[in-house]
Amino acid sequence: MNTLLTVIVLWLSSNFDLPLDLRHPSIQFVTPASLAEIRGSRDRFRSAPADQAAAARSENSIEGLYQDEKETIYLREGWSEESVRDVSVLVHEMVHHLQRVKQEVYTCPGERERLAYKAQDKWLTHFGTSLPDAFGLDRFSIFAKTLCF
Repeated sequence: MNTLLTVIVLWLSSNFDLPLDLRHPSIQFVTPASLAEIRGSRDRFRSAPADQAAAARSENSIEGLYQDEKETIYLREGWSEESVRDVSVLVHEMVHHLQRVKQEVYTCPGERERLAYKAQDKWLTHFGTSLPDAFGLDRFSIFAKTLCF
């Protein structure tokens, strides 16, 4: 995993305005329920889904998270470095780690996501796919996820 993280940091720092910092975050593999719980504790102001079906869909859509305070990336159990899609999730979360290292300040959490989605899509493009193909995220969906309210 350290070699993969180093490759990702080198790629991110050479393609985006992010620092070349080889102090890697901790990586933990957790259940979808744990990812949802971590997100819930982090996003205190996000409204809860209205029903159990919506809550389950939300839980199952979380692929990974970065927790600044713990300098930890949480990835869904079953994540594989053999999967371009899965590695792109790690790329996305490494952007957040390097944003923290750089001490970037954002007006809202969504603004912080813009670069992470851009980097993730660029990574996927190198392997012949994209965010819409791999995750069903079109440009409008990404735009909506990165708005500040």
